[in-house]
Amino acid sequence: MHVIVLDGFTPDPQLKLLLDILSFALPSDSLTNTVSEGAAIEKIKRLLEAPVRRQGPRLFRVPVVRYLAQAFYGSRGGMSSTYSGKRPLLFLDSHFLRPETPRLNLITEALRLHDLERDEQNRLTRLWIALRELIGTQPPTDPHDPLFACWNDALSAWADSASWYGLHAHLALSPLAAINSLATIRGNARRASLSDAPELQHPGGRLASAWYSIGRKLVERRSRRTAFEEAEREINQALAAQHSNRSNLLAIRGSVYRQRWQLSQAVADYEEVVRLRQGSNFDDGALGEGLSELGFGYLCQGRFSKGVQYMEKGTALLLRGGQREGFTARALRKLALGYLITGRLAQARDTRSRAREVALSVHANDQIR
Repeated sequence: MHVIVLDGFTPDPQLKLLLDILSFALPSDSLTNTVSEGAAIEKIKRLLEAPVRRQGPRLFRVPVVRYLAQAFYGSRGGMSSTYSGKRPLLFLDSHFLRPETPRLNLITEALRLHDLERDEQNRLTRLWIALRELIGTQPPTDPHDPLFACWNDALSAWADSASWYGLHAHLALSPLAAINSLATIRGNARRASLSDAPELQHPGGRLASAWYSIGRKLVERRSRRTAFEEAEREINQALAAQHSNRSNLLAIRGSVYRQRWQLSQAVADYEEVVRLRQGSNFDDGALGEGLSELGFGYLCQGRFSKGVQYMEKGTALLLRGGQREGFTARALRKLALGYLITGRLAQARDTRSRAREVALSVHANDQIR
């Protein structure tokens, strides 16, 4: 990254805020070393005329986003909220621009419109309207305050859509930043009200999901291990508290185990997820997701035929609707791999294409391969 600052330049407040947020990724002296207009032009010419490094075949390249994620999470902050004494990563890095009274009617309408959307990009647009209003004031500590519910709903929904949209490496807007802020808001309200109501619980499952998603994006082995350890720690704490949805927690933990190739533990968790979701409290989509993940666990174990069979059952249930399209795209993508491994090349190609179409249709960019 190259930053050129002209002599006498003073950033306006919004640009200053943006530079503050990005300061962790900028060279330490980039904003203090100013140059004349002529020197700036010459520097830009040298950069443009510099030889371009040739890239190797795509087969042997790690996607750029993973290098970005590695640099951001390694430099800015916090491979965990307590890691190396660094402050936790919070939504918008706690830099709020609008010291105004939030309009409750606008917030509730934006959240209502968000609930009607299936496209993740449109969901984020609606949520941003609500969050722009909310960031004009400090979150209330009274859980009965209507604005508390708005903060709770908006940050939770932002984390979900930002995850499907693929904002994991966009630190200030990432799912992890939103959930860390949600955890802070809930914790303050819990201590102030001396209440242990469900809406005030520590969002351990959501934090685990965010850390798992980050771990998949990182390049360095030690950083990946740290992220997965954070995810597992949050899951185990949530399971011990017995407040969260047990099947969702086990599904995330199974995926953490799978990423670490602890396949027996992964499959055991996935099997428990399917058993729990076969009850009457879960719809076909939730069961389909569980069957798909279990089938993929079997596939990773080398039980190819059984794995494909379970993934086909799970994908069929997801295609009936009811779940977010991102789950369907993910299940189709994994089923395509199963078809490829078992030699059904035409089905693999068609299923992979369908997975991409489903993901593109709702901007579930995190599932586009």
